[in-house]
Amino acid sequence: MTIYTCHDCLGPVPAGEALLRSISFHQVAYCRDCWEQEHHGVVPAPRRSPEDAWRPVSVEA
Repeated sequence: MTIYTCHDCLGPVPAGEALLRSISFHQVAYCRDCWEQEHHGVVPAPRRSPEDAWRPVSVEA
């Protein structure tokens, strides 16, 4: 059984309960309590398809 360490509280988090994120090419785990308290507003952007990867992203002002 895989156990992760929560990035915020440093407590053990079982793999089935961990919220995993990739930050600067590093995998970071959070427990649900810390995620809800500190990061609940974070919504990752959807990945672009390989066909659209070369197109510039338009930014609306």
